[in-house]
Amino acid sequence: MYPSKVNKSAGIFVHNQVKELVKLNLDIRVVVPVPYFPFYFKWAGFRKLPFKTFLDNVLVYYIPTLMFPGGFFFSFYDFFYKLSLLKKVLKIREEFPFNLIHCHTIFPDGAFGVFLKDIIFQKYRVNIPVVSTLHGSDIMIYPSKCNYLYNKIKYFLTRNDYIIAVSKWLLEGAKSICPTLKGKIIYNGFDRKCFFPMEEFKAREELCFEKFGLDREKKIVLFIGNLFWIKGILYLVEAFSEVYRSFKDVNFVIVGTGPLHKEILKRLKIFNLEDVVFLVGKRPYKEIPLWLNSATVLVIPSLSEGLSSVLVEAMGCRKPIIITDVGGMPELIENGKSGIIVCPQNVELLSQAMLTLLKDEELAAKLAQQAFLASLKLDIEGSTKKIFELYNFLSFK
Repeated sequence: MYPSKVNKSAGIFVHNQVKELVKLNLDIRVVVPVPYFPFYFKWAGFRKLPFKTFLDNVLVYYIPTLMFPGGFFFSFYDFFYKLSLLKKVLKIREEFPFNLIHCHTIFPDGAFGVFLKDIIFQKYRVNIPVVSTLHGSDIMIYPSKCNYLYNKIKYFLTRNDYIIAVSKWLLEGAKSICPTLKGKIIYNGFDRKCFFPMEEFKAREELCFEKFGLDREKKIVLFIGNLFWIKGILYLVEAFSEVYRSFKDVNFVIVGTGPLHKEILKRLKIFNLEDVVFLVGKRPYKEIPLWLNSATVLVIPSLSEGLSSVLVEAMGCRKPIIITDVGGMPELIENGKSGIIVCPQNVELLSQAMLTLLKDEELAAKLAQQAFLASLKLDIEGSTKKIFELYNFLSFK
């Protein structure tokens, strides 16, 4: 969950948050556990990463960490973190005597944070608070894998000094596991200097739509995300096939990569959509504002979601948005006022919502404007300030 030369957009929202914290005169080091498994070629790129480097003036350590392909033995990843990270992080502390640890996800990262806190206390007699941010799967998916992992997560929720949840839904989920935890909601913020409204055709011109085979004059349905089943992309492809039967003046653009790429291509062939659906792959993060502004409507059809960063970015770009009624997304979008909310896995409702916004430009503009107004409270400066205040509270507690 942090950018590197292997994956420049991974955890970009965490990096953006760190950059904002640095602006507030905090001295920060970032430790990034990168996957390591002997002779596994898909992770070979991580082996070439430098141990220590600067990323936008942030000092980052990439530490190879034993992990098993396919998530095997995931319940023991906290042990693998200790095995791989402990000595190196303690060495970092000799040069940089940090006094607060902020982990992203409660397991395995928050678990290691608690372990590190205990080791430092034993060694130096210094009490260091640990904060963990919940992002989604760590609460809504991992605890249901097995009782052993559920009990671990419950324990680490208890042992963290404070929990940040990126949505009310996530915080409630965490409290259902551990009612005594101390936590608060801090929504993901977005950079208003990057994500702002611009004229649709200007965005298409800057992207050079022709380079991707796209027609500048047609309406665009946009999806941005990893091509995983949990993101609901297969339901969206089927729903778009229904849309295209009655509305031909539209293309569907998919920004992202993932294991369902081949399956999507197969379905496009079945639905006879090969000429109107464009898989443009993973695009540089600096392009994402242009893709959002070039779209007629953004669809986030997730089956589970803590809080999509793309959602708040699209709101900031004043785009009509369709979301599913999952996770924390309905906390930011009011159905029929600032967007359209549909049930997950419902192809018919998805297609109806897309047709509505493609045909009714007045309604689309109205929803987009209300989403934009709601986004004014979601900038990254505001969310970072809340984190900064929490750091101060815990440091002087």
